[in-house]
This record gives sequence, C-alpha cells and structure tokens, in this order.
Amino acid sequence: MLPVVTIIGRPNVGKSSLFNRFLHKRAAVTDEQSGVTRDRNYRPLEWNGREFMLVDTGGLLYGEKKNMSAFIREQALAAASEADLILFLVDGRTGVTGLELSIVRELRQFQDKILLVANKVDNETVNGALYDFLSLGLGEPFAVSALHGFGVADLLDTVARRFPKREQAKAAAEEIAVAVLGRPNAGKSTLVNALLGENRMIVHESPGTTRDAVDSRIVFQDRPVRLIDTAGLRKKARIRMPVEKHAAFRTIQGIDRCHVAVLLADAAQGLAEQDLRILESIVRKGRGVCLGLNKWDLVEKESRTFDRLVKELADKAPMLGQIPVVALSALTGKRALKLLASAVSVYDAMQRDYDPKGLADFLSRCTGASRHPLVSGKRMVFYSMRQTARQRPVFEIKANLPGKIRDPYRRYLLTRFMETFGCRGFFPVLKFARQRKRT
Repeated sequence: MLPVVTIIGRPNVGKSSLFNRFLHKRAAVTDEQSGVTRDRNYRPLEWNGREFMLVDTGGLLYGEKKNMSAFIREQALAAASEADLILFLVDGRTGVTGLELSIVRELRQFQDKILLVANKVDNETVNGALYDFLSLGLGEPFAVSALHGFGVADLLDTVARRFPKREQAKAAAEEIAVAVLGRPNAGKSTLVNALLGENRMIVHESPGTTRDAVDSRIVFQDRPVRLIDTAGLRKKARIRMPVEKHAAFRTIQGIDRCHVAVLLADAAQGLAEQDLRILESIVRKGRGVCLGLNKWDLVEKESRTFDRLVKELADKAPMLGQIPVVALSALTGKRALKLLASAVSVYDAMQRDYDPKGLADFLSRCTGASRHPLVSGKRMVFYSMRQTARQRPVFEIKANLPGKIRDPYRRYLLTRFMETFGCRGFFPVLKFARQRKRT
C-alpha cells in the first residue's frame, strides 16, 4: 500500500487548490463557496521517485452535531487517522482563528505526523501573521501559494523525503477501475460504503451530496480495485450552480478514468431518460458496463419479478439485453459484492485475446449465412478479420468496398459477434478497411 498524505484544515484555506496544484490538474472541485469538498478524495502522486497517496478532505467546522458539517468532520478525521503525514493547512494572511485552535486540539493525538502549511503566501517575505501560527505548537509553518505555485515544489520535496524510494514493480497486477454512476440519490455512495465496509462516503437523504469523483481502493478476490464514486448526473437544463457543472464534468471524467462503469438505478423507479443517456456515454467511450437495480428490498415482488423487469428494460433499450443486471440493496449490502464481481468479470472478458482462426471462422460463417446486398452491381467480399486492440476490443475486417457497407449489416455482424463470443457488458468495435492488392 502507498503511504497516505492527507490535507486537513478549516473551510476555504485552499485545500482543494493545493491538492490540484500538487497533481497539476483539476482533480478536486474548487469554488468560492465554502464546503464544496465533502468526501475524501484520493489520488496517487509520484515525486522525485517517491510514490504516495494524496487525500483531499472537507473543511472542518465545529458546534453543529447533526448537519452536513458533522458528516464532513467525521470524514476528515477518519482520513487523518489513516494518514502517514498530515498537511495542516492554514490561511497565511489571516493568522490563527478559534477554529484552528479547535482543530489542533482534536488533532493533538496525531501531532508527531503533522506538517503545518500556510497557504496564500505569495512571496518570500514572511509577514507577521505567520508568526502567530507558532502558538499552535506545530513548529514554523511552511509558506506556499497554491494559486501561484510559490513554495509548492519545495513542499513536495519535504513531503517526499518522508518516504522511502519505491521502484515500480513491472509485473504488478493492474488495478481495475470501477466507476459508480447514476442519477442523484440512486444510492451510489451507499453502495461504495457497503463495498468498502466503512462509512467513507458521506450519505445524506438530500440529493447531490457527492460533488467530486472520489477514489477508494480495496482488494477484491485478491485483486486491487479502485472504486470511483461520482456525483449524480442531472439533465443539463437542471444544472444551474457552477459547482454542479464542475461535478457533472468530474462525473464524465469518472467514465474516462474507469475500465468498467456500474450504472445504478432505483429499482422502484426504473430507468429514466437520463439513465439511458449515461448508458450511451459509457458505451460511446468504450467502457464496460453493469446495471445495478438498487433498493430491491423496497420492491413488491411476485413470481419472476426480476425476470419480467429485465425483459421490460431490454424492450426499452435493446443494448440492455447485453448487459449484466444485478438486483441489490446498497443499504443492507445484499448482493453488493455480486455486482462488483460482475464488473470484474466484464473487465476480464474485455482483456481477452481472440484466436485468429476463431475470428476467421466467424467471419466466413456470418457472411456466408447472410450476404451483403450488391453495391452498384458489385459483390461485397470480406477477406479477413483480426484483433487490433484490447481493453475495449477492436477488430479490423478487410473488405473490397469497406466504405459502402450498410449500417444494418454492420449491426448484424456486431450482434452475431457478441452472441458467438459471449460479449456481456461491453460492446466491441468493428472497423472496416480496404484489402490492399498484392503486388
């Protein structure tokens, strides 16, 4: 496991900005509005030959027991307890606040692994406010500016020196990235918590609680799996706040960063138009997909209720007939592991190397059983088929008139291919190229 470096602090001191500066990309949502970061956000980072896991947390507040602030505080303190190093971030322009004093009292048990960092310091002149932080008893603060980059490289040098150099193992097992997607309040964070076996993701009855695409790591069936919990995707017309637009962008990036996406839907409500849009995005980006029908414990059941519902879904969208479906309850954890097992199986199927002879036989049988219509009086001839990529399997078919192949015939070949080779949860790509004349 990688060492863990956690950024802790009160709201609006620039934790997510520093997190993004470290990673050289916008991996966390930042906004003038405080409280934007709510969950723990994990990203791996390599610096000077050292690797560690960087964790962004929500702003710590006190005095409120039952609202969202208490949830955020619980998550931040849990991240502190698992950290090998805590970056306690303060605002270098304002000096010590009562909130900082409260945080220090709560973090006192972790004092030996805290590095005090003063953000928003834009030059090398240490102003008087920085000296105030000596009263916290955490030593002299490390001055940086997350916005302008001042001192950030030096801070990373200091952090990296805390950990031993690690040579990346060439034969290390590849981590399987599984993104959990769906509309707001479908139960995505509850599902991730059930799979983690801990309350790592904030769960709240109000929709839109998760705003970042948050990564968590587990070992499942002796294999490393990265779970990406994402914000619920709303219809574009309903996305008004800038932070919601960032969250939607993060969700799309969650699709880009995963191998397999789990589309979670409320079993009682069925699949809405927005769910089908999410599904189309997953397929278009070439990711594997499983469908989870959540809150199954709340559905009134009769004989063969599940089979009937799956058939209705397939009638609604034919591609759903090619996707593994699992009915579950994220709240109780029932069948949650079965859904994850389905996602891993889809990933393994996508890594398959196809036998060249099997591909040749398939092409011969299909084109012989149903011939392509004549094109301007010419016969369409298919010569060969070969696999050109894994991950999302891609196959090249050589033909004499590839640009003239009709769409219904393309769909015919793809459907027969998926039936013949048992493609469940992913959609291969068939590309057509001209057969070069031999000289």
